[in-house]
Amino acid sequence: MPDFVATIITLVLGAAIGFAPTYLVERAKQRAQLSTRWDQELYRLCAEFTATARQLSHSAGRLAGNPTMLIGPADDQLAQRQLVDDLHVRLRALREQIRIVGSLDVQESARRIQAHCFWLRVVAQGGTDEDEGKAVTPGHRVLAELPRFYSAVRRQLRVPDADQVDVVPFGLAAAPRSHVSPGRIRPLS
Repeated sequence: MPDFVATIITLVLGAAIGFAPTYLVERAKQRAQLSTRWDQELYRLCAEFTATARQLSHSAGRLAGNPTMLIGPADDQLAQRQLVDDLHVRLRALREQIRIVGSLDVQESARRIQAHCFWLRVVAQGGTDEDEGKAVTPGHRVLAELPRFYSAVRRQLRVPDADQVDVVPFGLAAAPRSHVSPGRIRPLS
């Protein structure tokens, strides 16, 4: 009988020793898969969010009559107004989705971009900006917030050197890297 008990104890200990590492490895795999899944979704949403913000900025510039983005007859104006409205609705929907998977920094930056895009839309449609009289337009505020958004997203995605985002100041274009040392920028002509 004692041999039988020793055998049972050995079997139970062997099963426990085999189960614990297997369980821990499986849990680690599940956490990694979940993290990867959320990271992919965050990347997709944020890429679409920034593309929509840039499209809205461009379309609002056309609607406002920016001389470099002129559009034609009144029908085009109505179509452009509808496009700006549709892009703003899309931007708001994407921000709500980002709130589910984004860190607090990502959410706050997305909220600021959405707010600046709202005022950009208002001004393009003939309204007045809440910060009227200041030197910075809603379009410039959108462009200024985008690098902060990129950095927040990159930090959440654990990208090395997440805060090193290429930024081009307003009214300037970056020269090709092969022609200019790092940090040097040439004005638009």
